[in-house]
Amino acid sequence: PLLLSPDRDEELLKLTEHRVATFSHVLIPNYLRTRPDPEIESRYSALEVRANGASQDQQQKQMMVMDKITRETLKLIRREREEMESKSNSRSDMETTHSNDDTQNLLAALNHGKGLKTAAPVMPTRQSPVPVSQMHAAMK
Repeated sequence: PLLLSPDRDEELLKLTEHRVATFSHVLIPNYLRTRPDPEIESRYSALEVRANGASQDQQQKQMMVMDKITRETLKLIRREREEMESKSNSRSDMETTHSNDDTQNLLAALNHGKGLKTAAPVMPTRQSPVPVSQMHAAMK
C-alpha cells in the first residue's frame, strides 16, 4: 500500500494472511518499527558507553574474576556429581532388606490361600440373654 487509510483494505488482508486489516497512521509506525523503543535504546546506549569506558586492564581483571568464578562453580558441580554417583553405587552394595521369595509367598497366601492351615469351624455357642432382673441387681 502506498497510502495511509483508516478503512479496511481487503488486498492488504490477503497479502498479510489476515494479520493486518488497515494501513492507518495509528498502527503503521508500530508495524514498520525497525528501532527499539526509545527507553530500551537509551538503556542499551548507556550500557555500551559503560562497557567502552572501562580500561583494558579493568576488563582483563573482570575476565579473570569471571573465569575464577566459573572454575570454582564447575569444581563444585563435579564434586557434587561424584558424591551423588558414589552414594548411588554404594546403595547397590548394601544388604537387601527384602526377599522376593517371601513377597511371592505372602501374595500367594493372600490371593489364593496357599500355605494357610485350615482350622475346624468354630460353632458359635448360643448364649441366653441375661434376665432383666439380674442386670438390675448387677448395676446396684
